[in-house]
Amino acid sequence: MAKFIGVRHVGLPAKNIAPLKAFYTDVMGMVVMRESNADGPFGVTLFMTSHPDKEDHEIVFFGTKPELAHTAFKVASLVLRSSLALSFLPAKPIGRICLLCL
Repeated sequence: MAKFIGVRHVGLPAKNIAPLKAFYTDVMGMVVMRESNADGPFGVTLFMTSHPDKEDHEIVFFGTKPELAHTAFKVASLVLRSSLALSFLPAKPIGRICLLCL
């Protein structure tokens, strides 16, 4: 069983990154850590954080590859028995789940 600590970051699909960048910097006070254009390996992206001294990113927007959307969780440890490993996954995936073991 995983010992849940918290959410590490979220990756969201975005049709138009420019207004999101303006909102999250001007209104929410977040900092752009990096961004890429369509030629990048993940397509158009925008990585942002509110704690640049502590976190590389807390939110990332995927403009041209929405299938990369995901939620990453912080866990202290993760032990899954093979018989249970898939039992918690929905029959129809709704997104990606990533685990970061600390």
